[in-house]
Amino acid sequence: MDKIVFIDVDGTLLPKGSADVPESTVRAISELQKQDIGVVLCTGRHPLELQQLGLLKYPFDGYVLLNDQLVLDKQMHVISARTIDDNDRDELIALFESKQAPMILVETDRLFMNFHNDVVRKVQEEISSPVYDVGSYQGADVFMATIFVPRGEEKSFSHLVCSRWHADAMDIFLPDGGKVYGMKRIMELENVFQGDTIAFGDGDNDIEMLKFAGLGIAMGNAPDNVKAEADYITSSADQDGIEQALMHYRIIYR
Repeated sequence: MDKIVFIDVDGTLLPKGSADVPESTVRAISELQKQDIGVVLCTGRHPLELQQLGLLKYPFDGYVLLNDQLVLDKQMHVISARTIDDNDRDELIALFESKQAPMILVETDRLFMNFHNDVVRKVQEEISSPVYDVGSYQGADVFMATIFVPRGEEKSFSHLVCSRWHADAMDIFLPDGGKVYGMKRIMELENVFQGDTIAFGDGDNDIEMLKFAGLGIAMGNAPDNVKAEADYITSSADQDGIEQALMHYRIIYR
């Protein structure tokens, strides 16, 4: 492939509160791939969530998932998989079991919570996702976690880092993780240079991705701090934003 377009999911590929990819975005993806331009999902989502949302029916060229903890090729074969080990995992599990705040633990085959509240239900509804069952940690590998806390109540860890994707939610993962690292793995696999990449995003956890890409495009529904880091601001996800930006730069034509 000559170029790669990296696309966030919630608020970018999918409009807020919707599980349907806009027809304009489906057209845009098809036009890109006709030109040998790869389209890669770049998200904090788990493969099970992509399946729940019906996104695996689309022919993406790769997947940067769980904030780079899991990177897959177009056939969903593993390029890299990184889990939280030893003291870092113990620290994370201790917070989960303390129930200071609602949390999701993310394992290979399941996502489960320590408890639910109204904030969890609201956030999950906004991203068209279920409220996961309450469960207990049984010793399996942990890729990452999500904690539901508002801005101003950030959590800190000895080594793990937090990346906010919602006003009431943050992901927790390894310190050398983040979407840029997954982008680099896909780029190396496809022999594509940084200047030949485009990124679309709308959340705080997309900022580094937008800054790293050759062209970083913020959605119109992104907050001001995300827009400030982008090269271009397009329309909202529900107003044909991805197609509009690609047409603006004459990468695709209607």
